[in-house]
Amino acid sequence: MTRLSRVLERIEQGWSPQCLSRPAEGEEWGVIKLSAIRAGCFDHAENKALPEHEAPATPLEIRSGDLLVTRANTRERVGDVCRVKVVRPHLMISDLVFRLHCTESVCVPEYLAMVLLSSIGRTQCRADAQGSNATMVKISQRTIYSWHMPLPPLAEQRSIARFLDRSIATIDSAVAEHERNLDLLAERRRTLTSDAVTRGLDPAAPMRESGVSWIGLIPVTWNVIDLRRLVDPSRPITYGIVLPGENVADGVPIVKSGDCTQERLTPERLHRTTRAIEASYGRSRLKGGDLVISIRGTVGLVAQVPPSLEGANLTQDAARIAPTAKTDTGWLLHVLRSTPIQIEIAHRTVGATVRGLNLRELRRLVLPVPPKAEQRRIAAFLDEHAAPIDAAAEKTRRAIELLHEYRQSLITAAVTGRLRPEETH
Repeated sequence: MTRLSRVLERIEQGWSPQCLSRPAEGEEWGVIKLSAIRAGCFDHAENKALPEHEAPATPLEIRSGDLLVTRANTRERVGDVCRVKVVRPHLMISDLVFRLHCTESVCVPEYLAMVLLSSIGRTQCRADAQGSNATMVKISQRTIYSWHMPLPPLAEQRSIARFLDRSIATIDSAVAEHERNLDLLAERRRTLTSDAVTRGLDPAAPMRESGVSWIGLIPVTWNVIDLRRLVDPSRPITYGIVLPGENVADGVPIVKSGDCTQERLTPERLHRTTRAIEASYGRSRLKGGDLVISIRGTVGLVAQVPPSLEGANLTQDAARIAPTAKTDTGWLLHVLRSTPIQIEIAHRTVGATVRGLNLRELRRLVLPVPPKAEQRRIAAFLDEHAAPIDAAAEKTRRAIELLHEYRQSLITAAVTGRLRPEETH
């Protein structure tokens, strides 16, 4: 294994001036966002325009062939890497991105990109990422120089890079097809849910103005109520543990932002914090039947807490919603997942690098609320008719997950020599 200090000529860091909230157009200059770099792919559309009065730092312009690495992000995404193939003119690297320059007589940039994408690179990156904020961690140039990599002869590096480039393109194409199918299923579910939770199940029901522009007409027997009024006052909407520490095997399960889905909300899939840390956060402890919602990062994911997670807790990236006895939990779950409510949540979300929904905005979220008996009928209707859609979506998500796992294992096998390109012919 060879240190990266032997194969890197230098590392550049970008610049992050105050930019406009839209992408660069025409001949405008722009600065890429972190989302431009993802799992080996580069999307130059993910950028923000430089203001007209701000002079560009032309040496930082991105060019085809550049090797870019994110230096800050979540622990799962920090150190993400791509080799730029196509880029529009006048785009610069940001302060949160490194540009790596290889000593090309020693290492081929395309091969180094694959090493950093492999489990070898990802393991070192996650271990070395530092930061007091659980959502945003960073790596340094010094850290990258200290990493180790397998270094075969140049000809073999090129052969591995070409093989992986072709293989990854095939895998990514399959993933894209699955994602298109997932979008179609999601649209079917959105249409089904939105009509039921905003208009009810009776098309002949008399309607009235709700008084809220984005809700519009509602049945005359319904009311418009803040979310906080639907929650048990002894267990108000709140977030959880600020600094949960490292994962401990025998600790208390904690729900992070990305865990707020029914697939992930199981004891086996959650990280755990120590009982000593959790003891100070009794206010955010969970009960079976509570709802949890992501409030940082990917905002608006909602799931119901299963009985197996009674006594678990949250991080600061998720919030607990404990419905009152007068509110049907299944109905509220469908409402919060519906398109009109998700759009309103997005409008209330703020932040550039890391998006967030503050508790005040969540508590004041207004909902169209039918009587409880009707809530139950709506929940039962949606449970029945959405179940086949959800099953198909889960099967599709699992297929995507398996393709990503195969992609990672293929890259790792190739760069470690366990799989040689000629063996696949």
